[in-house]
Amino acid sequence: MCGGWWEHINAVERRTVPLPGELSDLMMQLEKGRLDALAETAPVAALKTVAMLVHMAGRVGKEAAYGA
Repeated sequence: MCGGWWEHINAVERRTVPLPGELSDLMMQLEKGRLDALAETAPVAALKTVAMLVHMAGRVGKEAAYGA
């Protein structure tokens, strides 16, 4: 089973599209540059932001799954 799993993972990785660099940079900036600091200075605002991201990820994730 373990070998089959890795074959599956490798097949999926071969079919994936890399994340655009601009989007990757934006996500890193959001996490490291903004959310980490916000969690320290205004934790409730950080939680509100995370809730918004979770909502957005769920919505966009469903659309992307249907498209894939």
